Amino acid sequence: MTFLLIILVFVSPFAYGAKDICDLLNLKNCPGVSKQGRRSSSQSTPTTSAAGNLNPANVSQDRGLGAEVIYQDNNPVNASLVTGTGRIGGAFLSTSLENSFFGSRVVELDVERVTREERKKQYKTKKLTLGFSAGLLKNKKYGLDVGVIFKQHPEIKKVRLGSGLSGRAGIFTLGFSYYADDLFLNLGSIVNPASGDLYSNQYNSTTYQERFYVRTFNAGVRIKNLFIDYGLISTRYKFIGEDTSVRIISAAFIYKSFLFNVANRNELSPYWTLDDNMYLKSKRQRNENYGGVQYSFNKYLMMGIQYNYFLLKELSYSATIFF
Repeated sequence: MTFLLIILVFVSPFAYGAKDICDLLNLKNCPGVSKQGRRSSSQSTPTTSAAGNLNPANVSQDRGLGAEVIYQDNNPVNASLVTGTGRIGGAFLSTSLENSFFGSRVVELDVERVTREERKKQYKTKKLTLGFSAGLLKNKKYGLDVGVIFKQHPEIKKVRLGSGLSGRAGIFTLGFSYYADDLFLNLGSIVNPASGDLYSNQYNSTTYQERFYVRTFNAGVRIKNLFIDYGLISTRYKFIGEDTSVRIISAAFIYKSFLFNVANRNELSPYWTLDDNMYLKSKRQRNENYGGVQYSFNKYLMMGIQYNYFLLKELSYSATIFF
């Protein structure tokens, strides 16, 4: 019934998309960074794909087609696609957004995660992620969007569904989302650092899978060209038997054609780290910082440089193209 309601909302003639002055007058000198303030929540998130991955109600509804690409040395190009009609939007979201600065924490086997981070390799899965949004209300003072997200892991072949709500009232924003997802691990000959035993012996199988749920919350404020947000991502996995929570405090500032972003991520989750060639249980708390700057050449092209976007203390380079 919930899914049917969302579909009806998408096609409802009452779903209204307010026009931006740049679109209305087709001004060529309007910077692409002006699109940053159009989301009903998570307005300080540096990319539209990251915002949509956190909450499908934040998927861009701008008319046309947008492509986001992020390049980091020794990794494949990370790409997401977004399209919209002005009142509804759809997005194909990269799975590399998981286990990134603005993404949820997905369980990895500790040995594989430590090796991946040492080699500065992004988290990769073959999971399919699609997000859709619809604008229920858009005007100068208020905004209300709903969204739905679909996830499918190729090894499990089941479609998992989630939904989101994003609202704006004056200078304040608020967003919630809740979705299901699947975890699939190849246990093989990997040893559990806590016990020294093979995972495959513990689970009597060479693979492990479970369905889990992710909840996100975001509250923010916009003061002219300054955006400040507080976000929370929470998950519980049977595999580790503990709650995982991520708190993100972020800010963005638009100055002419420049977009500046800073953020702090505080994660509470059980993980292991490599110290003197031995695996040692560290504190559950992990603190990370992010910084980035993007420049809009016009309303069609924006490029930037970002630090720690993939939680690898790396530099990455982004380009966003609007058609």
